[in-house]
Amino acid sequence: MSSCRRVVVTGGIGSGKTAVLDILAALGWSVINADTVGREVLKNRATVEAIETVWPATIENGEVSRPALAAIVFSDTRSLEVLESISHPQIIDRISHWISSSPPPTAVEVSVPKVVQPEWGSVVVVHAPVTVRKQRALERGTPIADLEARMSTQFSDAELLFMADIVIDNEGSPAALSKAVERLSVWSMSHEPT
Repeated sequence: MSSCRRVVVTGGIGSGKTAVLDILAALGWSVINADTVGREVLKNRATVEAIETVWPATIENGEVSRPALAAIVFSDTRSLEVLESISHPQIIDRISHWISSSPPPTAVEVSVPKVVQPEWGSVVVVHAPVTVRKQRALERGTPIADLEARMSTQFSDAELLFMADIVIDNEGSPAALSKAVERLSVWSMSHEPT
């Protein structure tokens, strides 16, 4: 297992990754969200130009229209692979730099597990049944078509659980999740990195 004082928090849409990251931040952890990093990468001039070359209709006023881009890449596997080849190396570099310059404990929230690097830390999978995750996403206002398109591109539960060093069950209440994350934090803090 990687250092337990550096963790990667992942899971399917609606699993509660952001809630876990928020709890860790409140407990004093340094945290970063790969989706936020990805949004920053999409503002990079070279990235905008690369995307404009492939999908010119997704550029509005010199910026990438995320909804327009999402409509393309989440409905076509090949397009998603092209976007990942443009954005993932930059996302990995930025997160790796952040981790190397941040004192532990650190947590990185990642919704696309294929970008996870071993040196980022132990993999914590936030897990909830698909029906629960769908309901949460719908309650947040995610349109059903978008939800199904995004879920079809994500790792399956079996794939996520296979890569997990630690699993946090999030089928229950926010209070139960908070207790589980607090236990993870206490355990993690008691283990010095080797």
